[in-house]
Amino acid sequence: MTETILEGPIEWVKLTEEMKKQFTLDGRIRAFDLYLENNISDKVGLFWPRIHILNGILQACRRQDLAGIRTYDARSVLDLYKILDKHSVTNKDILVIGSVKPWIEICCLAFGAKTVTTVDYNPPVSEYHEIRTVSVDQFEKEAYKYDILISYSSLEHDGLGRYGDPIDPEGDLKRMRSYLDIIKPSGLFFLGVPCGKDALYWNAHRIYGEIRFPMLTEHWDATDVFLDGLTAEQVLKLDNAITDAWWVLKPKYGSL
Repeated sequence: MTETILEGPIEWVKLTEEMKKQFTLDGRIRAFDLYLENNISDKVGLFWPRIHILNGILQACRRQDLAGIRTYDARSVLDLYKILDKHSVTNKDILVIGSVKPWIEICCLAFGAKTVTTVDYNPPVSEYHEIRTVSVDQFEKEAYKYDILISYSSLEHDGLGRYGDPIDPEGDLKRMRSYLDIIKPSGLFFLGVPCGKDALYWNAHRIYGEIRFPMLTEHWDATDVFLDGLTAEQVLKLDNAITDAWWVLKPKYGSL
């Protein structure tokens, strides 16, 4: 018998009690209603002009906060600079997972990246040829491993159906496991996700705390965290905070 795949967006009250238990880990994770409807097709037609990217690289070389280019607040950029200072991307092949504005790509190029590839369901058209953009379908046909993976404010949506994707209580965990197939054994993953006390804001996003974050990084070693100088323990205990922390992860090969 073929399993029925439930696709979103769908309201919390319309989920079965069993599925609610799976999403909240039997009530261990707080659930709040923050219902949103988005569509992957909303990103169709994104265009990254060459002159904007060149100007952005110049700003990044000067350690500016990329106002007008970045998607999120200034801290997201300034903390990425700290990561790139400590973990060199010089002459490295970079994969950016999901992107609306090329602020991450710009930072990597400013810090000497060899290549930058951006993958998305509806990839932007980049006029700057040093940034290669590919669709998910095209990317899945390739067999290449990258030195550095970068994802910011994306993974926390997987499995919630907000963008019309399948409803899956383990969507984020499965996605993290899949990244092991595209990173080199010596590679690094720069991951930005909302952190604080564990919570599920249905269907907007998850907050990763002491319960869900270890599950998310089961096959990874977290070597660094960047958020206002806080320690990893402090970040995962933030009270009522919905803010993205940057993590530096290394793959644990042999753990699968």
